[in-house]
Amino acid sequence: GGSSDKDITSIAFSCDSKHLIACNKSQHLFVYSLSEEKLLQRLQPPPQTPNALYRHFRIVRVMRMDSSEGKVQEHRFGLATLVETARNGWSYLAKVSTENNEYKIVGLVRAIQETVTSCSVR
Repeated sequence: GGSSDKDITSIAFSCDSKHLIACNKSQHLFVYSLSEEKLLQRLQPPPQTPNALYRHFRIVRVMRMDSSEGKVQEHRFGLATLVETARNGWSYLAKVSTENNEYKIVGLVRAIQETVTSCSVR
């Protein structure tokens, strides 16, 4: 991806173990194919946060009961932390769709730094 290993701030594996997702000290989230050993996608911050840097990424699995059918449904998505580069800048949590092996930001929430570093997904 053009950066050294020492710049990596976070890595995660996709639920099917086909992709490695990495953040580094840049404005990109990198998606690598493990079987092809190549970079598949470079995800930039959303337009609302042009100066933000990706700091952390994780895959989240949420189980929900479908009340109409009475079945448990599994939802998978990525959760990325972005931090603005300006002093006292905002931090953001971005929901990242992982459907069809394409990673894209589908939601963005602004938060203060304390909230981002201590949040948990339930």
